[in-house]
Amino acid sequence: MDIVGPREDLGASWEVGMVVQLKSGGQRMTIDEIRPDGIVDVLWFVGPDLRRDAFDPRELMVPPNG
Repeated sequence: MDIVGPREDLGASWEVGMVVQLKSGGQRMTIDEIRPDGIVDVLWFVGPDLRRDAFDPRELMVPPNG
């Protein structure tokens, strides 16, 4: 299974620096790292606070107008 391979929406690979969003909605986030196991580390701000988390790339999409 190629979980960091082609994105369904644009047919390209995930890349560090891309803006993504959870398919369920929420904040726009920036990809900070793609781990060897395919998990995507992301960063985003809530006010002045930097937040970090990691997601399976199947949970992510490129946001509209993103």
